[in-house]
Amino acid sequence: MFSTVSTYYYALVGGIAALLGWFAAEFAVDLFAGNPDTLLLQTIIKTVILGGIICACLCSRERTMLVGLSQGVKDGAIGAIVGIVAGIISGLLGYIMFKSFGQNILGFVMGYSLLGMFIGFGEGLKWAKSHGLQRSFRGLIGGAIGGCIAAIFYYVIISTISSMFGGALAMILLGALIGFSIAQVVLYGHMAVLEVIQAPKNKLVGQKLPLGSAGPRDVIGRDPNLTMPIITDDRLALEHAEIITQNRDYIIHPLTGEPPHRPGRVFINNQPIVGDHILQEGDRITVGDTILEFHRNKKALTAVTNDGAAQPVSQQDRAQALYRH
Repeated sequence: MFSTVSTYYYALVGGIAALLGWFAAEFAVDLFAGNPDTLLLQTIIKTVILGGIICACLCSRERTMLVGLSQGVKDGAIGAIVGIVAGIISGLLGYIMFKSFGQNILGFVMGYSLLGMFIGFGEGLKWAKSHGLQRSFRGLIGGAIGGCIAAIFYYVIISTISSMFGGALAMILLGALIGFSIAQVVLYGHMAVLEVIQAPKNKLVGQKLPLGSAGPRDVIGRDPNLTMPIITDDRLALEHAEIITQNRDYIIHPLTGEPPHRPGRVFINNQPIVGDHILQEGDRITVGDTILEFHRNKKALTAVTNDGAAQPVSQQDRAQALYRH
């Protein structure tokens, strides 16, 4: 299944983060228990802690795995700030809904959808400086969907299981669904991936790196701020090669490497290239000591003719794509 591993990690990290946030929030709220005048404060404390921890963990997950802990901590700090802002806004909205309509499902849906929106938006901010807000807006949609679905389950669980177990279960579900939905929208919002077949120290082997998720330009190199960072490969230039997304085509060409004026060497299926190359299903890209394999998403199996009509690709290409996915 396409990008199953990435989706699994998003859901797992979201669920664990939400559980940790729930424990921390319950501990903090106990300081204000029993006083109705502090209901607003209690609500905001819960959503701020939940939002901060979930967003920090989701933001740090990807770069921690691809680049390292230090970069993951930086992304997590950005996520925590965004999550706190999300918590304040969703907490205020939830409190207003509670005071206006009582503790009903509408209040939960509105509050947690907004919380999920901000978390999803924050998850993509790490690419904003160099690649704009495309990924952030995809994450916003995914977070809203996850928050909405989770709120419904949350309301059912706490209405039927009036215990600490019920609350913990509902929080795990909330975080997992937000993480899962963000991953689905981000990962399925593009048409192709590069699967890491070989890399120094095997750190990235098996990972699927989405093309076009942060904009029309993806760069492979050692710079940890790139969309395709391979920092463990000393043979790569900081910016070794780039892939440009044009409609349904993915065009790769070498970039000027290190030292200046020496192009980064790129091989496609063991053949060197010096100019542009349009990637085909199953192409193996060798850069330095790293091998990447190009795969299209299943929805890319339909080609568009000049008159706009959709037609399937050849049976051979379809069989190859389905086999690989």
